[in-house]
Amino acid sequence: MPPDHCRLSPADMPYWKAIVQARAKDSWTTVDLQHAANLARCQADIERVQQELYEEGDVLENARGTQILNPKHQLLETLTRRSVTLSKQRGKNSAAIKARANAEKAIDDDFLLARPS
Repeated sequence: MPPDHCRLSPADMPYWKAIVQARAKDSWTTVDLQHAANLARCQADIERVQQELYEEGDVLENARGTQILNPKHQLLETLTRRSVTLSKQRGKNSAAIKARANAEKAIDDDFLLARPS
């Protein structure tokens, strides 16, 4: 489950589940889970906005009768970029965790070597 301070709607939960299942349970830090919650909300918003675009169409008529590009295209672009950024952040956190574990293992292994007397 997400941290208590991260609110997810029922529409966010399928994305949350997919995101957290993407890696081992014990590799998630609290910050990773916060980013995962943001990513889940973002992906749910992408699907909602995309559905609205399907229903409304790509072109709308403004109050003056001029046809304009549906502004939700810009929102969809922003959400998509955010999703990519959050996905990259998760990868960086994972790499940092692995590096820290390897460094700790190297320190532990060093104690197993014979020392000159």
